[in-house]
Amino acid sequence: MVARSKMAPPDRLKGAISSLVWLAAFVVPLAVAGQPASAEPAPASPGCASLTFSGETYVGTGVVNQHFFAGERVLATALIPESGSTTATSFQLQVNGSPVGTAPLAETVSYTFPVNAVASVAWSTNGGAAIWVVQCARPALPSPGCSALNASALDAQYTAKVIPASRFFAGERVTAAAGPPTGPPRPPSRVLLVVNRLVDSTPFPGTVAYTFPADASVPVIWSVDAGSARWTVTCTPPLVSPGCAGANHPGIDAQYGGASTGLNHYFAGDRLTLSAGPPIAGAPPTTVSLFVDRNKVVTTTLVASAPFPGTVSYLFPTDGTYAVDWRVDATIGATWRVSCSPGRTS
Repeated sequence: MVARSKMAPPDRLKGAISSLVWLAAFVVPLAVAGQPASAEPAPASPGCASLTFSGETYVGTGVVNQHFFAGERVLATALIPESGSTTATSFQLQVNGSPVGTAPLAETVSYTFPVNAVASVAWSTNGGAAIWVVQCARPALPSPGCSALNASALDAQYTAKVIPASRFFAGERVTAAAGPPTGPPRPPSRVLLVVNRLVDSTPFPGTVAYTFPADASVPVIWSVDAGSARWTVTCTPPLVSPGCAGANHPGIDAQYGGASTGLNHYFAGDRLTLSAGPPIAGAPPTTVSLFVDRNKVVTTTLVASAPFPGTVSYLFPTDGTYAVDWRVDATIGATWRVSCSPGRTS
């Protein structure tokens, strides 16, 4: 994981580490699923749900006095109109009348709500119209294991705790911070995190963390090597981009020839996967095709293809606004299964 956890532990720690790893194996054997989490986003606040601006051309606008939830992230991008003509060179995002970010056209400005709030959000260029994409990203619904780690009772004074085998989703990040005051018999010197094996350690006081690379059913153990410490333990679900959330909508799994999403925000590491197969309507197709373009309303760039029936996928390389189009040839309908696994953990 991190470089420091790969260093040989001092002799004093070897026993503690061995005991923690043994305890983890005793509680439950490792069981990692082969598929990513469904990445279903948490329900949107009224404010987040109102931010569905994509592809319209104007100078600026906003929403007034809307409820937003903590962790929701506003994403705003202004693009040069397809005519190529605008006097605008930059744009600004404001929350409650105060600027929270300014960027040149084709870049993205974001703002994450730290707490639940009623807020007004506005966006505008520095002059001249632009194509706007203003949306809201939401955290994913937490897994049972992630929910358990956010229990307030875990923020207390102790030596070690174990969450028995629980389901975790890909992209969830566990963080455990240990600090003073300390308890007998002696002050701690190391902080340890075990997820079926030692995944992180650091000098005391300090913070250890682990991001699940795939769905897993495992115990999680955090400990200091001596005495006790004051702990703060959290688990953060991945942030689901608006594009990823739309791709995971159940209504998109249906029979049709092809579809286009228009411009949506995606995060670096988001992986879009599309499968087309029988039953079909019309002539048998031969090819499944996926087109993706950044900052363009109309997609023309073929990024993946496969023989029918088949699966195509695309890993988004950077944060940004992308238009996506997928289709099969020589038919009026194939049966599609579409999904997106999130790449953003914070």
